[in-house]
Amino acid sequence: MMGDTEYKTAALAMGIYGALLQEVVKEYGWEKALAMHGNLGLPMGVSTAQELKKAAGGKKPSLKQIDAFNMDFMNTFGVSYEASRKGNTVKYEASRCPMYDGFRASGLSHEQVKKLCEAMASKEYEGIKSVAPNISGSLTFRDKADGCCIEQFSVD
Repeated sequence: MMGDTEYKTAALAMGIYGALLQEVVKEYGWEKALAMHGNLGLPMGVSTAQELKKAAGGKKPSLKQIDAFNMDFMNTFGVSYEASRKGNTVKYEASRCPMYDGFRASGLSHEQVKKLCEAMASKEYEGIKSVAPNISGSLTFRDKADGCCIEQFSVD
């Protein structure tokens, strides 16, 4: 399977991170650990937007550039997804995600993983918008373990 090695490596790393996060929860509580985790998304979003602007020659990043960047990112981690474009929006339906599977393997519940992903994604989109205001992102987390997460990006 394409990306299988990358997937296994990323899932293992997320499992280790999930175990560490549970130790942070013991020390500081769930809400503090969730906030700390979420805050990791802000610099990630800023960095993403900077890379996109660089690829666009300092101009507003295009949907095509966003799509290429995201597909490269997902392929790097072995995420299984379907991409589609409509108008000024690109949508990714991810079915196999090493973050989800790694977090679950570490003992985190489906609901905890949902909160972790939503917290980080929210800050990531905030970081992207701070550098590239023409880009908006959203995440719809999977409703069940074998479902799909849907991430969308739009450009103005």
